[in-house]
Amino acid sequence: MSVGEFENLVPLRLPTDRYRSASHPYSRAVYRFSLSEELADDLRKLGVRHHASLFMILVAACQTLFARYSGRTDIVVGTRCAGNPANSLVLRSQVTGAQPFESFLPAVRKTVLAACAGGNVPVETRVMVVQGEPPEDQVDLAVAFTESTGPLDVTIAYDTELFHAETVERLAGNLTATLVAVADDPSLPLSELPPLAESERRRVVEEWNDTAYAFPADRTVHELIAEQARRTPAEPAVIADGRTLTYAELDDQAGRLAARLRAAGVGAESRVGIMQGRAPHAIVSMLAVLKAGGAYAPLHDSYPEDRIRWVLDDTGATVLLTDRAMRAKAERIGVPLIVVDEPAGGPVAPAPEPVSVHPEQLTYVMYTSGSTGTPKGVAVTHRDVVSLVWDRHARSDAHQRFLFLSPHAFDAATYEVWVPLLTGGQVVVAPAELTPRELVRIVAEHGVTAVMLTAALFRLFAEESPECFAGLREVWTVGEAPSMPAVERVLRRCPGTVVLNGYGPTETTTFATTQVLTMEHVRSGIAPVGRPTDNTRAYVLDERLRPAPIGAPGELYLAGDGLARGYHGRPGLTAGRFVADPFGSGGRMYRTGDTVRWNGKGEIEFLGRVDNQVKIRGFRVELGEIETALRRCPGVADAVVVVHEAHGTRSLVAYVVTEGGAAEEELRRSLAERLPSYMVPSRFIAMDALPINANGKIDRRALPDPGALPETDVVAPRTDAERVLAEIWSDVLGIEPVGVTDDFFALGGDSILTMKVISRARARGLRLTAKDLFVSPTIAELAEAVGEPAPVPGAETAPETGAE
Repeated sequence: MSVGEFENLVPLRLPTDRYRSASHPYSRAVYRFSLSEELADDLRKLGVRHHASLFMILVAACQTLFARYSGRTDIVVGTRCAGNPANSLVLRSQVTGAQPFESFLPAVRKTVLAACAGGNVPVETRVMVVQGEPPEDQVDLAVAFTESTGPLDVTIAYDTELFHAETVERLAGNLTATLVAVADDPSLPLSELPPLAESERRRVVEEWNDTAYAFPADRTVHELIAEQARRTPAEPAVIADGRTLTYAELDDQAGRLAARLRAAGVGAESRVGIMQGRAPHAIVSMLAVLKAGGAYAPLHDSYPEDRIRWVLDDTGATVLLTDRAMRAKAERIGVPLIVVDEPAGGPVAPAPEPVSVHPEQLTYVMYTSGSTGTPKGVAVTHRDVVSLVWDRHARSDAHQRFLFLSPHAFDAATYEVWVPLLTGGQVVVAPAELTPRELVRIVAEHGVTAVMLTAALFRLFAEESPECFAGLREVWTVGEAPSMPAVERVLRRCPGTVVLNGYGPTETTTFATTQVLTMEHVRSGIAPVGRPTDNTRAYVLDERLRPAPIGAPGELYLAGDGLARGYHGRPGLTAGRFVADPFGSGGRMYRTGDTVRWNGKGEIEFLGRVDNQVKIRGFRVELGEIETALRRCPGVADAVVVVHEAHGTRSLVAYVVTEGGAAEEELRRSLAERLPSYMVPSRFIAMDALPINANGKIDRRALPDPGALPETDVVAPRTDAERVLAEIWSDVLGIEPVGVTDDFFALGGDSILTMKVISRARARGLRLTAKDLFVSPTIAELAEAVGEPAPVPGAETAPETGAE
């Protein structure tokens, strides 16, 4: 291999069982096994036919196997040659799935000969394939073959800090299966190696998906709540500070609002928009729409008016349910309104006669980001929601009093509202600004048993006051991979509280898998997304829809009773994402776009995305939608958006090529008119041109590091308040120095970091709110608005973290 061939060389790193820390201790173990004399002879005969040594065949088999386990095609491993035993030499191969093994072998032969002839450059590698005994080097994994006239001895040396013994044993079994297969038929495509043993196939397809559990598939959401109201009419159903609705009151109020909706023309599967704050009347509104036979389309109050109009137009909604707090904005939308917390004009409508609704009719249409620049509405039925609620864990006592914290336009609210109500429990409505101290109060006053937080909010609460979860039975972290240090803090401070990781796209009705997180997961550094819920099946498949071996990456496909109907009004998109289930009896499965793998315990581990979709603050975001919106802004020639991670926080950064120098504030304002606030990038970096790779595509790896701020004139703090705020901003944002004229959000601030600033400012004697920071986003403006810091009488045990 010539020096030029080392360009863009990335030594192979296999997926590990434990998180690879920067300075983990090395602990070596070996696993030994033998290949039969008959198999060794068959492989030698294969080598003779292709002018390759036995070692070359073994290298080709190992690289094929490593490609399957790593999900990569450019496989770079190390070796040692007899003439140069001191250095690790590189063996680099392109492993393409359609290529037959016998066609791949000559390329491997050429690579091995070149390396051992000295035409190679020593490069540090983490995975090795060698002849003789495995090296003593501190590598992740080394496979060593010792030839003899009889069986072929194989030794796998591995780092026990990275791999479990059973993982290495499974790897050995798959290597043996690969060699047996190519000895029998060397024309097999590389994509079919290793062949999956029938016992392993049965485990990943059937045993780990044995989730069938009876549920009332013939009932609707509102029927089940009406039955609960008849059983326990005086029991509380919805609890908020200063107000409680019993089951009888909830059912009656929803029935009367349903009568108004039917009078407004709402019928079977009519869509009704809901734009309200988090309050008891929002739950009444959702239930009323269902009683009227319709389906609700939840709208977040932060959505720009154009997006709200677009969603209502796309759903065909003819009515918008709102409240007094949002009436002014709702009136500008131009759709007939019902203001649910104002008295109805005229006589009070009687509760309507029950409407016949089939369980396959819609419950809601919830919109998520779309890669083409257009949001897509996920259509969820009554049967889907009932299946979710009848999961045995969902019906446990831990969920008897669930906190309604999520925006109702976020699918976690489906769980927070319908799980307790359909099981005879209570929904406790969270206040507008939830802090750790407020959470402690709510748990104590209202007996909340479970709460669900986005991963970012969970981390923030765990950092500020982990003991705030102590009174809960369960705390869920959802939306993104949780911070393991945050999990550890909560488990240590709150030994009686269970921490769960919940995973599921909107297309599978909120949750598809769950995992109880333990100190064992903390030690491994890996938080699995878990096992499938009741009546859900999870398949990890390769590009040809074949089950991936345990430990090997594949795309996650989900099937079962919770699968949504599809995308509202988008049959083509529905057909592309909801595909035939080859393992069931004529059903469908949803292609998630998530790359995952099974671990040896039957838990699914998330590895990444196969497309351009990310999670920001728990919201699913298509970067392509933001890029499309940016390119539509006046003066923008091209744009690319990436996710930047710093100090445990993820933010969006836009790289923009402008014509005429469009200002950042103009771009931010233009995007705010088109996109929800969580999709507006925190940073905009001007570029003369976007970097292009050899394939003519944008080279995202060549984009400048957004952590390196452009040099600007920094205006130093002048007052005590400014100095306190500058210190806090610098610490929270990880930027130094911070000037008093810098914009918090332009520096990468978002709603989660806003909460951190508020918490630390209050601890330093500055009483400010989230609204203050949004209205006055510079230190100078904010210091003037809040005044000088007041003396702090004592340390607060649970710092407040005011959130909007």
